[in-house]
Amino acid sequence: MIVPILATTVREIGEVVSRVIVPRAQTKQQFQILRRTLTGLCNRPIVYLPFNRQVPIDAESATTIRAYLERCGKSGGVWLCEPEQILSLKLLGLDRIICDSQQTVGGQLVDLQRWLHQNSRDILDESDEVLHTRQQVIYTVGEQGDLDGAPLRWEIVQRLLALFAKHLLEHTSEESLSNFLIEETKKTGAFPHVRIQSYDSRQELHRFIIKSLEDNEWALPQHLRRMAIEFVTTETPSQSTQNAIIACSEDEIRVRQTILCLRGLIGADILLNGLMEKRWRVHYGLDLKRSPLAVPFRAKDCPSARSEFAIPT
Repeated sequence: MIVPILATTVREIGEVVSRVIVPRAQTKQQFQILRRTLTGLCNRPIVYLPFNRQVPIDAESATTIRAYLERCGKSGGVWLCEPEQILSLKLLGLDRIICDSQQTVGGQLVDLQRWLHQNSRDILDESDEVLHTRQQVIYTVGEQGDLDGAPLRWEIVQRLLALFAKHLLEHTSEESLSNFLIEETKKTGAFPHVRIQSYDSRQELHRFIIKSLEDNEWALPQHLRRMAIEFVTTETPSQSTQNAIIACSEDEIRVRQTILCLRGLIGADILLNGLMEKRWRVHYGLDLKRSPLAVPFRAKDCPSARSEFAIPT
């Protein structure tokens, strides 16, 4: 009963639209509760306006929706909506502005969003679920294109792992590699199971990439090698080095992408974090060597919501 009480209390503050935001699974139940408690003696209308990208909205429809919501605010109505519907309404106006040459409908939807921002109050039911990041809505605009640097960005990762694995296997006995624990050596073409046990290993990673760049294993121009070493291994490289890397011509775009990817992997400690913190603790699917039990997973260490766990006897 808290939500209906809040919905009526907000109306007493001024002529505003009370938006009750609930997860999709609870929409029908919350609608029944609001209708049972508010539409009788209270005489409050309950509004449900689903929005998504496929809704055909023209200028007349946008005007009608605006007038309907204004009338709802004046009469003390309650707007029941879902998180993705609010986000779709926000993105629909921007999408129409970008895609529509006249921008009439998009402008009206953006004005409607501004009006709602000033004349609506939100009541969140199950706020932890409503505000969760999985409720985000993303609209794609324009034609599909490749990711920046594709497919070179993946080739660089593969090459870096291959060179680093070779470096580890060739220098296993050296004291500087004492923080690298090689748990298992895989067959040819696979990266060995490596565990980094201390952040002191960052210096060894830097020595590895410096030697790799000096030996020209990344096909960089001679005049960029020293600057590339500084850019990859230094947290804040000099402005002249940054300008030189950014100023690579279109013919050297592959060189720039290589240096930027190496900076992310080595300078930003992505490789270090991956081998030290982000350890694979769950194997996917069925592995008869481990157990005859298979558990469905949405991602690493994230079982699907309907998974049922049991201890095999």
